[in-house]
Amino acid sequence: MVRKVILCLSIIFFCFCRVMAQSADTLSQPDIYYSSPKTYEIAGIEVTGIGEQYDPETLILATGLRVGSEVKIPGDAITKAIRRLYGQGLFSDVTISVDRVEGQKVFLIINLAERHRLSAINYIGLKKSEESKIKEKINQLPGSQVTDNMIAGVQRIIEKYFKENRSGAGSFAWLRPRFAVPRPLPDAQS
Repeated sequence: MVRKVILCLSIIFFCFCRVMAQSADTLSQPDIYYSSPKTYEIAGIEVTGIGEQYDPETLILATGLRVGSEVKIPGDAITKAIRRLYGQGLFSDVTISVDRVEGQKVFLIINLAERHRLSAINYIGLKKSEESKIKEKINQLPGSQVTDNMIAGVQRIIEKYFKENRSGAGSFAWLRPRFAVPRPLPDAQS
């Protein structure tokens, strides 16, 4: 008889624990549907994926999102915030996601991936004198952020140099930047 009572109590205990775990998961993972956007008050904004050179508060201000303001999710305010951060030219990836919803309050996470930084430009097949002349014209400092415009500009300078200084020798230099990746390695917990 004692065994039956202990068995019943343990079954009830495990069922109760399972129900509590499911309700906790529901609070942390809100359902967001594009077909039916909802309006929430922003209760908190967290910025992740940035280095020490960026101030999270400044980045939040750049998005146009404010704690205490109302936002429709999904909606135009989130899209505009992502475009504003991309428009800064500092990040290669920008995402805004919902961390959790508590009633009508939403907590947002802005996840940013910095652009690569230039560590060096390798000049292959050039004489030392040519390399120094091109370096003077390029004037790119190690540590500066690498953008498509920067790469195109450096290639244009190199091509122009060869057209002016090598008469039809068929020489062509390729830009091979090395990058210093600013992001930390992913956690081994996944």
